[in-house]
Amino acid sequence: MSRADTHARPDTDTRTDADDGTALLTVRADERRRYDRAALRDLPRVERRCTVVCATGERHTARWAGVPVTELLTEVGAPPGTTHVRLESRDGYRVCVPIRDALDGIVADTKEGAPLAERADYGTRFVAPGVDGERLVKGLRRLEALALAPDEDPDRLENVTVDAPEFG
Repeated sequence: MSRADTHARPDTDTRTDADDGTALLTVRADERRRYDRAALRDLPRVERRCTVVCATGERHTARWAGVPVTELLTEVGAPPGTTHVRLESRDGYRVCVPIRDALDGIVADTKEGAPLAERADYGTRFVAPGVDGERLVKGLRRLEALALAPDEDPDRLENVTVDAPEFG
């Protein structure tokens, strides 16, 4: 099986990684790495001004800071054929974002200079300019590089129900 073939069928296992109290984010591609808050803070960081458009239609523009998605994908050896990034929240909400959009994104842990965990019940959020609000995952716990075949529908790998109360 070629390297590209190993990524053509993404892992659809939805079991959560064991929570030992330290892991905040798991990133998967050719390798798998787990990051706690300190490890995320040790990686290169950027700031982005990004507008979040909520499902309710409300708009919030803020200054977000965190680790660029490109940095995380490089760390785990994302293959050149990566087409999508699958993002999963700690409550099981999953979306796929086309790689061209995800590459402008960050795994933010601060908003307007304050840690997210001080303002909300989550410590990380995927944010990217131009990505719909329901795809800007709160409480991000998993980021996975996917190389989908042209006939594969990324929607089948999602768990998106905007109106579901559990995904608030």
